[in-house]
Amino acid sequence: MASGMLDQVEKSLTDPVFKLYESGIPMYPRSSINEMIDEINHIDKKKPTIEVKQWDGRTTTYPNNPGKNKRTHIEFVRIQEVLGNPGQVWPLRLEYDNDENNKTVNYEKAKKQFYRLRDMWERSDVAKTIKSNLLRYDGCKLTGVIGLALGSFAKLGSPLSNRSLTQLAALLYIAKILNENQGRHDIPVYVQEPCFSSDERLFIHQIGKQVMSDLNGTDLFLPPPPGHLDLPAAVVNHPDGLMMIDAATVVLSISPDIAIKSFVADDIGYLPAVFITDRPPSAEQMARIPPDMLEHVLNNQTDPETKRWRDVVATRCTKIPLPEYEDGFTGVDMIIRN
Repeated sequence: MASGMLDQVEKSLTDPVFKLYESGIPMYPRSSINEMIDEINHIDKKKPTIEVKQWDGRTTTYPNNPGKNKRTHIEFVRIQEVLGNPGQVWPLRLEYDNDENNKTVNYEKAKKQFYRLRDMWERSDVAKTIKSNLLRYDGCKLTGVIGLALGSFAKLGSPLSNRSLTQLAALLYIAKILNENQGRHDIPVYVQEPCFSSDERLFIHQIGKQVMSDLNGTDLFLPPPPGHLDLPAAVVNHPDGLMMIDAATVVLSISPDIAIKSFVADDIGYLPAVFITDRPPSAEQMARIPPDMLEHVLNNQTDPETKRWRDVVATRCTKIPLPEYEDGFTGVDMIIRN
């Protein structure tokens, strides 16, 4: 029921778009995204426009004028908008936003909160379930852990902050398990969250991360301070984290603001080895939504389960429901590639 509205949209497409979608053509092509990243990172200020090649072969054009103190970023348009407006709305577009936000973080308080949430999470049933399945995993050697859309943790003690820090703790825990299981110490953690302020990035560095955040493509690797977490890690810009996903990675993405499931399903060659993500609302949950709000709720799902995604999971993966955990792990599945 939760995906019914999207199913209706898929079935009501005009013939050319329906055939395109059914053929399996990627809606969010990696080649186009790489070209967009290259254009943004090496922008020619004299060039008045930036061209974006879309999934249907058409080219859309955007002005090359983000403005003072603005940055250009790649927007993944909601799949409902694309499929519901064939030939009028395209999956990829350029947006311009503020180059920096000013959220501040008290390092000592944030560190105390992080370690408290980490210790609680590592004792939880969800952590034990993830660990047992990672230890049983017998596929390829895993080379990286990627966390997408964790959300800001600047407002310490808030539900959003607790969710973000708990997911950060989960990423580090997963990397620790993989390193121990594979006899390594260098499996990196990559965190992509456009909302992070410089203070939040600095906090992540100060608990033992590497910071990689230059829009111009410069990597800044910083060693962990003595006495802090010693796993290599990086904060990366959108969509760099998405582009790192491949068959040797573990991905954690819970209630993101972009269609990560659709992106992953676009090219099964890049299907991650393990994908921890939220499942759609159950029939009981949907039944509690007022009828006059149902269409709005379904149309505004930011990472809906499309038929393409469901087919990938059904034919190529094993889905394991994870135990419930209040801070960021409610209604979550662990999807393991077969």
